[in-house]
Amino acid sequence: MDTAREVVSVVIPCYNQGRFLAEAMGSATARHHHVEVVVVDDGSTDDTAAVARGFPVPYIKQPNRGLAAARNRGLEESTGSFVIFLDADDRLLPDAIDAAARSLAAHPESAMAYGRCTMMGPDGTTWPTPGIPTVRTGH
Repeated sequence: MDTAREVVSVVIPCYNQGRFLAEAMGSATARHHHVEVVVVDDGSTDDTAAVARGFPVPYIKQPNRGLAAARNRGLEESTGSFVIFLDADDRLLPDAIDAAARSLAAHPESAMAYGRCTMMGPDGTTWPTPGIPTVRTGH
């Protein structure tokens, strides 16, 4: 599989987190893959709609139904071979999308891949982040 030709969908559910949304959307970049960002506004009453409409991405507005319903709606609307769920107040690290797609393509028997997170404060400073165990088998 030529993963560079694969579309990676990044589904961003958002409920009253418009103040974070632009940064989340901006972090969804890749060097080697086409990225499709899908924003699902789960009934926000803040500026989420205005922020999302400032980007050339699919924007879906639905009544507030919760995070799982928003993710499911985004999944229905996405067209990618691979899907990343990114909360509106989170960011993807540089190269995260390419690394995940390469890993999944190299291991087609795998159902998912996940990466390490870095904890960050509201002002963008990084916090000490505890290590996580590596699961190699018996998922």
